[in-house]
Amino acid sequence: MKLLHSDITEKYKVEICFINLIILIYLFRSAIPLLKFPFLALYFCFVIYSLITYHKRILSTLNEFVRTYYLILILAVILIISILISNKLYLTIFKDAVNMIILISVFFILNLVLTGRKGLSFFVSNLVYLIVIFAVGIALLELLNLLAVFPYFDISHNIKNIVNSKSLPEEVDYNFALLPIFFGIISILILLRKKDLRLQKVFYHLILGIFSLGIILSGSRRGLILFLLLIAILIIAKSISLFRTNNLFDKKGLNSGPFIFLVAGIISLMSLFLFKTSFEFKTKTLKNLGSKNIVLAKYNIAKNVYRYSSAINRNISFSEIFWIIAFDPRDPDSGWGDRIHKTVFPLTGENVEIVPQNAKGYLMDSTCIGSYYSSIDLCESYTMGVDIKVNEGDKCKASVYCYVSDSADINSAGYGVGSLCISQQMVSGKISSSYNLEKKGIWQKLEVEFSCKKGEVPIYLSFWKKGVKDFSKLNGYVIFAYPVYKKIDKKEKLLSYTSEKFHHYKDKTWIKDLDDIVLRKYSSGSGKYNYTGLFNFGMLTLTSSESLQVDGDPIRESVAKLISEDTTYFPYKSKISLDTISSQFLGDRALRWEFALKIVAHEYNWKQKLFGGGFNFLNWYGYYFLKDKTKSDWPHNPFLSILLYSGIIGLIIYCFFIYKIFQYYILYRREYPLFFIFFLITFFFTFFSGGSPFDPPIMGFFSILPFFIHSIHNKTDPELIQFTNK
Repeated sequence: MKLLHSDITEKYKVEICFINLIILIYLFRSAIPLLKFPFLALYFCFVIYSLITYHKRILSTLNEFVRTYYLILILAVILIISILISNKLYLTIFKDAVNMIILISVFFILNLVLTGRKGLSFFVSNLVYLIVIFAVGIALLELLNLLAVFPYFDISHNIKNIVNSKSLPEEVDYNFALLPIFFGIISILILLRKKDLRLQKVFYHLILGIFSLGIILSGSRRGLILFLLLIAILIIAKSISLFRTNNLFDKKGLNSGPFIFLVAGIISLMSLFLFKTSFEFKTKTLKNLGSKNIVLAKYNIAKNVYRYSSAINRNISFSEIFWIIAFDPRDPDSGWGDRIHKTVFPLTGENVEIVPQNAKGYLMDSTCIGSYYSSIDLCESYTMGVDIKVNEGDKCKASVYCYVSDSADINSAGYGVGSLCISQQMVSGKISSSYNLEKKGIWQKLEVEFSCKKGEVPIYLSFWKKGVKDFSKLNGYVIFAYPVYKKIDKKEKLLSYTSEKFHHYKDKTWIKDLDDIVLRKYSSGSGKYNYTGLFNFGMLTLTSSESLQVDGDPIRESVAKLISEDTTYFPYKSKISLDTISSQFLGDRALRWEFALKIVAHEYNWKQKLFGGGFNFLNWYGYYFLKDKTKSDWPHNPFLSILLYSGIIGLIIYCFFIYKIFQYYILYRREYPLFFIFFLITFFFTFFSGGSPFDPPIMGFFSILPFFIHSIHNKTDPELIQFTNK
């Protein structure tokens, strides 16, 4: 592909570059949400410019456009009709319709401006180079965001709650944000040649390293699978080249060997860094990389590692991954301080030398939120120290350093296993340890030792006072520092006693009373509650957080202010039950696919089976899978979504559309192999997420693109005449 074309004018090049810039800003705004603003400005400006400049060609181009893109237009009409026959307006589908209109308008403008093969050649080469530039920028920004150098949003105030959750908060699906990075990798590998200068090769591999890090650290399972598949193909091709020198890769001059070793090195170094280095080394490294928020950076990394780990081991918890990667006993803000507190450093007080050096303290005082238990007239404040994943028969030992000021008027402060574990008899041994209040003003070490049943054992730091409902009039303060735990030899004998002051009540009915209070208070709310604290306090942990969601679509944000989505729920009539045993690899997507097929089989009549039932299924999915009648969800597969809203007829048309896409890409595979690869990658991602032929827009673009290429190749080349007239 040549970037320069001496026989086309500079004005023409500028116009094509401008169109390509608009296209890529539009397609890649999911990776960088702020791109929505320049897109809107550039798009409307260029639409007006094109209609004015090429107004004489509008009617002839429109006539030709309808003949060439009839399949796309039919699918667009079907989508609009399906919206109209639905029982109410769905903003999600309205967004898809607007995206569809934008895509069609972009290709109409392309047909208006670009009329011959010479222009197409420049369009293709310029688009590829711009994709590489965008990919580098997106990969760098994603890495800077991951490392909290320039975070898009700061969730550090929620991290402590999130850490204690079994799962992650709901966030925007950033799988598609990886597509430009994959496009960049493929483009660089094609550009990379054995005959290139050494400095040029180093530059290319530096870019490939950035791309690889971006994918590996993204947390996208689809992205990692595709990336590993790409590496496997390169390894196979490299192995073949050792025995056959005249293979396709050698003919193309590809030099993938260094890239394979580069990826192996990156994966090895990342594994060592995450799982074999100390907390201090991780912290120092992140600081040297420019991280502005070490806790947030560690959370981001742990979150993405958890996504990979949970695909292999469904029983693993996010907190377990976080403790391995990010937990630092020296720093309360690394996750073990989850309530209002003050972080103090350096530590002072009598006997402070027993506390490990450089440890920061977690100070609790009158500003702490108290949990009042009326049945025992007691107010407690707590925070999680550690959360231990245990197997049957494991023996554990945990400790923390504690300091209570001379003026502190509390009844107890200490360290112990959560009462839910105690009531379920998950642990036995020394399950709590109290600060000796007769020796205030002195640092003391609190230790617990216990044997366990299989499960998770949270250990909490806590202080409490009787006869008060809050701590607003509390005097003094309590400091905890350096909570740690370890598993000990199963043969080692544990201490025989079970508890100290925290559980000195002989009458166990108070535990039941507290359970009843917690259940009445929280069972009616939404979200997931973990029972925490020594007195079994129910705490909401974030399984979904609107504050963490980032909707990068400017159309939806604008329309949502003008149009309110109807929240009325229209139920389905059939009794639909699903097989709850689904593939670990596919997760709940297999259930969503099964749900779609059962809707067609049991809910739809013969007319709906043929022509579809509109988008009524969106709320059915929302209620069945999200347990919320006001939310929308979909099958996460374009074929099944199209079957539901447009029936068998619509699905047949869509399948024919896919057939034509492959036909055109294969027909022009020699001239435009990159675009075919880009389409295949996009199709792989979309197969597990898409909801319409044009969802997401990047799928719509690479689906319509071969029709545009075919239309240009079928024309005579009028460009020389056009340039002469200019």
